[in-house]
Amino acid sequence: MRAALSAWPPPLLRRWVLTIAAGVGFLLVGVAVWLAAGDRTMLILSSTAFLLALVRAVLLFRCFTLEDYAVVEGVCIQVTVLPLQKCRKVRLLDEEDHEHSLLVGKQYRLRVGVRYRFYFQRQSGAQLPGTWLASSLAAGELLGVRKKAINRLDFWGLRSWVRQKKRKKRRNRELRRLFI
Repeated sequence: MRAALSAWPPPLLRRWVLTIAAGVGFLLVGVAVWLAAGDRTMLILSSTAFLLALVRAVLLFRCFTLEDYAVVEGVCIQVTVLPLQKCRKVRLLDEEDHEHSLLVGKQYRLRVGVRYRFYFQRQSGAQLPGTWLASSLAAGELLGVRKKAINRLDFWGLRSWVRQKKRKKRRNRELRRLFI
């Protein structure tokens, strides 16, 4: 059991432990209120929340041991705050120079130029090809985020890529001004 837990990535292990801790916290609060006030309704509600947290922990354990999760890794090239929403739009550039746009909750502090690894829970059922990432984001199946060390060469390659993108935007703006 301990070997299996040590093989899990740290964000996934943290998610699992916090799920169990939340369930135990619900149960302890319910027992304390029941002992202090004799409130059986609170005990029943907290016991239900405890059982649901345990079910979620078992499902996460199964997902992690079967490695039924996907990993998206890349360098953050842009973080955009979306107004009136509880998320940010993050653009990643992976090793094959593919861009990924993700919606990530505001509880994750992300910086441009840093390599991150995102863990998503795979969904069961039929899906359209190429849409698993979009459907995972829509369903809120982000399991965790891990900050990775960035190689100095990767950082300079990223800076040149960003400069190239800015030059293209500048050229396009100038062309639009000429023709408008």
